[in-house]
Amino acid sequence: MNKQVVSLFALLLLSTSSIFSFDKVFFEAVGTNRLSRVKTILKKSYIQINELNHENKTALDIAVERRYNKLARYLLKQGGRVTTDVNASLLRNHLSSRALGFFI
Repeated sequence: MNKQVVSLFALLLLSTSSIFSFDKVFFEAVGTNRLSRVKTILKKSYIQINELNHENKTALDIAVERRYNKLARYLLKQGGRVTTDVNASLLRNHLSSRALGFFI
């Protein structure tokens, strides 16, 4: 097979199966506080910023719960939303705290 056919075949496989795998990689990057990887995945895939994981949490939910400040700020600036009242409360506390005023 020539390179074009192999590339086309690889692209076809990615288009049919990569949404799940990109989703998994995205949430793994969020869960391990890897901001640069999160940025890359959001730019190069079809993952939506407010997509839910298997626990029905958004990336911002996870970042807020784990207090990943820089990641949470980035996700918030990109339009990230929290899905639970608990996380909304945590986010409000972060926003109102001078010590954690990293969102503003």
